[in-house]
Amino acid sequence: MEQNRNKINSIKSLVFILIYFTCFNLIGQAFEPIEIPVAENGINLLNPLTGGMDAPQFDNIDFNRDGVNDILVFDRVGFISLPMIYNITTNKYEYDASYKKNLPPISNWMVIGDYNNDGIEDIFSGDDLLFSSVALYKGYLDNGELNFEKVEFENNEFNILEYEFFGDNIGIYVSFVDKPEVIDIDSDGDLDILAFSTGGSKIQWYKNMQVEENLSDDDIRFVLGSSCFGGVVEAGFSEAITLSTIPGDCARTEEEEEPIDGVHAGSTVTAFDEDFDGDYELAIGDLTSRKIAYVRNGGDNINDWMDSVEYNFPVYDTPVDFDIYNSVFILDVDHDGKEDMIAAPNATINTENVRNSRLYKNVGNSRMIFSLSQDDFLGDEMLDFGSYSIPEFIDVNQDGLMDIVCGTQGERNTLGGYVGRLIYLKNIGTAQAPSFVIENNDYLNFSKYANTATRPSPTFGDLDGDGDIDLIIGDSSGQLFYFENSANSGNPLVFTNPLYPYMDIDVGINSNPKIWDLNDDGLGDLIIGERNPNSANGVVGTFNYFQNQGEIGIPDFNPNVTEAPNDPVLGQASVKEENFSDANSSVAMYTIDDETHLISGSSTNRLKHFVIKKGEEFGIYDFVNADFGNINEGRFLNLSLHDINGDDFLDMVVGNPRGGLNIISTDINLDPVNNENLYSKVDVQLIPNPTEQYFSLKMDSSLIPDFIQMEVYSSDGKRMIQAFDASKRIDVSQWSGGVYFVKIILKNGTVTQSLVKM
Repeated sequence: MEQNRNKINSIKSLVFILIYFTCFNLIGQAFEPIEIPVAENGINLLNPLTGGMDAPQFDNIDFNRDGVNDILVFDRVGFISLPMIYNITTNKYEYDASYKKNLPPISNWMVIGDYNNDGIEDIFSGDDLLFSSVALYKGYLDNGELNFEKVEFENNEFNILEYEFFGDNIGIYVSFVDKPEVIDIDSDGDLDILAFSTGGSKIQWYKNMQVEENLSDDDIRFVLGSSCFGGVVEAGFSEAITLSTIPGDCARTEEEEEPIDGVHAGSTVTAFDEDFDGDYELAIGDLTSRKIAYVRNGGDNINDWMDSVEYNFPVYDTPVDFDIYNSVFILDVDHDGKEDMIAAPNATINTENVRNSRLYKNVGNSRMIFSLSQDDFLGDEMLDFGSYSIPEFIDVNQDGLMDIVCGTQGERNTLGGYVGRLIYLKNIGTAQAPSFVIENNDYLNFSKYANTATRPSPTFGDLDGDGDIDLIIGDSSGQLFYFENSANSGNPLVFTNPLYPYMDIDVGINSNPKIWDLNDDGLGDLIIGERNPNSANGVVGTFNYFQNQGEIGIPDFNPNVTEAPNDPVLGQASVKEENFSDANSSVAMYTIDDETHLISGSSTNRLKHFVIKKGEEFGIYDFVNADFGNINEGRFLNLSLHDINGDDFLDMVVGNPRGGLNIISTDINLDPVNNENLYSKVDVQLIPNPTEQYFSLKMDSSLIPDFIQMEVYSSDGKRMIQAFDASKRIDVSQWSGGVYFVKIILKNGTVTQSLVKM
């Protein structure tokens, strides 16, 4: 009884699509993020689809110019910016991707300040071309909207910040693994820079001469104010800090007469006036340390001299403690007029990948006193499965609504390892308004295979041609799991115990498979992306093709064959970019008319787009676009395509190394004739609709002589059938439940109807 009731409710939801598609002509739309509710543990997340955080940096900025500070989060993993807008009513920060489009190409690190004192924030960051250099992006308002442009300098080819040194202009050095500080060190009214030297042991003070030389507000010039700021020197191979015993001098060891000049790679520095005496203390993170070192300034803002160090900051509360290499950020988070502190990893690997943004509220009055308030600031409202999310749209319970199954490398545990697993996000919304809940955090109990599958990559499809949906999962070792679906078509998916390694297929590292019937023989073939590019007969490619040479119910692959019908460089298509050794290809596909489209992630933050023309499936694929959708959600992207909201356009769910998800609408129109329907739903009908077994065309008798053909497409763009007989009854009993698009081509036009398969 309950099953029938659920089916009736599903029919009511899906029938609305029929009205929607036949009554409205739809136009193209841009690639834009979609706001979709996602609930975890019964609570709707405020910012679920941000993509997660791994190595976040934080600073205040007023995005919407309402006079209230928001926060820009920059993540070093993928060089991703997350605009978080402060809601004064709820006292919460809400993600708004619309502000991303005007942000500059921030690289490696970010500090926000107002260098020209015009009341508009500017951004200092690593340069996007010269990674160990400093770029300055000037903020300006265009019709009240915040924008940025790179500041250009005369006789400076790359427009990076330089300092004058004995008559020469030299680029200010900030290692691409460091985080510097931008602050008015000497309180003269202009912004200076603190950064570790090329050797990594000393802090350089780059003094801004704007005020001293009476430069215009938009001019900026630096000199080397100190090559050993505050007398601080870090040890060459540890976090140990040596301080000078003499103000104005550089630290020395007892054995050395000259100042220490060691080699040390990887440090972060943050300056803040902890005791409100007008000079700046330092918080230093080190590549070799779990902690933050606090270095007290015993001098003044003219003669800075660091006279004590504490390696466990804040020692009076819960000290900062991540696995390795940390940084802190000083900003007013709660809008109480006092600057708070956020601690986060600066390392992009081998550190905490969830609960990694610790907010310390400033509870002091006469000095800054930081008290740990939250260990997952902003992250508590995001979907974040750890690292490397690899999602796939699939209707798990066959209710006609697209769910998501997401593979993930998982959360880093206390032993420094990861547990790969599958996450099942169930769609509990409607055909036009999807809504997800995390139904199962370890779908199929896949974590028990974590010893081999540390980065599971799922793909669903009919591998054996029996009409139901099977499951293939790639893993970090390059091999495959095969889960056969034992349920009948149209029933919720039920999988048998997996076969592993399946058919001895091994593509190397990080197999990213896709089930797709490329040769149109009714059997699912395998197209597999991987980390490394392949070479065959002098041709470089990044997609492996394994043709299914079995029969209905018995898939069979011969992985040892590296020539036709298999192909290690399918389509001679490559996503490897110049100056990158890896490819990191993934596979998402859709078909419109006689063209199949292949979309892939890469080692960069760009998706690659190839087109496979009918009859040229085993030829050379056309390279269409090096930046498909211009979505900029980070490197190593994995995606799946489907129309999940009934608007006749494909949507994409995108996974990334930060472990979260984005869902994005596209301008890919699933209706092959762009909805130029010249006939009404009265002229052409699908009977019955919804259906479980069969459907037929019912047309006005005057139209029957004009019938040319009928095509049926799934909601991910794959053509299911092509029929040339208008009276033919179409068997859909073996199709998966969901929405299909039926295109009827007549002599004087076309009509597209939607079909609901229950």
